[in-house]
Amino acid sequence: MATSLNETKSASEIADETRDLGRDAAQAARGYAAEAAEVGRDAARSIRPSVDDALATGREAADTVRGVAGDAKAIAGDTLNLGRAYARNATQAASRVIDDARTRIQQQSDDCVKFVRTEPMKATLYAVIAGAVTAMLLGAALRSGRRGRSQD
Repeated sequence: MATSLNETKSASEIADETRDLGRDAAQAARGYAAEAAEVGRDAARSIRPSVDDALATGREAADTVRGVAGDAKAIAGDTLNLGRAYARNATQAASRVIDDARTRIQQQSDDCVKFVRTEPMKATLYAVIAGAVTAMLLGAALRSGRRGRSQD
């Protein structure tokens, strides 16, 4: 709308041009807004499957973690129960061995007392012989120990 310098416009012409220019600007803005809205809808439609996949994967991961945590808890409980059972069994076995040893020692002690009462002479003779053998073994051990140190 180029005008020459000689041409002057009336107020109504300027108002009409301004109105037309405003209409054109509003129409262009509506077009840009519609195009931007369409681009936004297209973008939302294109990323929607990815968002849905990410959400599903996140849910699956959470379910897997819950399952693994439950399995770990069950294994820990089983291990604890197994350890307790082993400890209980070992304690019972040790108690039986100790009780058996006490019984055998008591029986041997009773047999020894019975032998001393029924055969006092033999018991005394056996005690003297055992003492003599023990003294000889200790004497030999002490002599060999002194010789070994003096040769070094």
